[in-house]
Amino acid sequence: MEKDEDKAPAPAEPEEGKPEKKHRRGRIVLIAAIVLVVLIALIGAFGGSKKKSDEPFDPSTYESMDYAAVAQNPDSYKGKKLYAKGKIVQVIEGDSETDLRVATATDGYDDIVFVAYDPDILDGAHLTEGQYIGVYGHCKGQVSYTSALGAKISIPGLDADSIDQTVKSPQEVQIEAMQAMLDGADFEKVDTSGYGTWEYVAKIQNTTENDYSNVSLVLGIYDASGMRIGETYANATSWAPGETVQFEGYLDSTKADAAVSVKPEIQSFSIGSDYYSPSQLS
Repeated sequence: MEKDEDKAPAPAEPEEGKPEKKHRRGRIVLIAAIVLVVLIALIGAFGGSKKKSDEPFDPSTYESMDYAAVAQNPDSYKGKKLYAKGKIVQVIEGDSETDLRVATATDGYDDIVFVAYDPDILDGAHLTEGQYIGVYGHCKGQVSYTSALGAKISIPGLDADSIDQTVKSPQEVQIEAMQAMLDGADFEKVDTSGYGTWEYVAKIQNTTENDYSNVSLVLGIYDASGMRIGETYANATSWAPGETVQFEGYLDSTKADAAVSVKPEIQSFSIGSDYYSPSQLS
């Protein structure tokens, strides 16, 4: 048999002058206050919309981003002014904010940075996937999001203050550096046997800091009118910084009399494990 003390107490009658309606209104105000605090916390956590900064822009005040260091200790970099450059692998455009995933590794695929920016900093211009850019921004530490497959991904983040669209890809930079050395080379037409076995020969010094390997050149052959009448090839297995290498390209005997000059062009080369070719730029 149920005892009186086990029964739930009956709700107390509201006291005179303190209607229940007032208690209900108080609870609503309390709940609204809690919701407001939560919203403020969420905005702080995710950064809200990225707005154009009124701070004067000075690129010299931004430190070049060390991806590994930021990825390993993101909290220690929060708020720091960093510069990163790379290839855009994804663009997500919103009304007041555009988000990018930018690959900062030389291969154009790895070391992804999450970049958020106010479209106003580009005066309405749109960025595209595959484009190389430089980003000056304040570090957000680590940014987490869910991939299309449902996996949680955390990567370094930047709130962009300025975006440089004139940045060249690592491939373009290295190819231009080698081409500059080749353009200054003097290829001489030489009868190497004395019996009409002709080659174009040039001694070229590596004036860069790159340790090249598997260098393959195409030598375009031109006549006196400047018309290209053929081509030949020259190669070097290795080409260390400061080293002078002799490049030799066999000249077809049927073109030897008409050949006046050659123009060296890069076919491909490697620096360490990285492969470079003008075909990558097309």
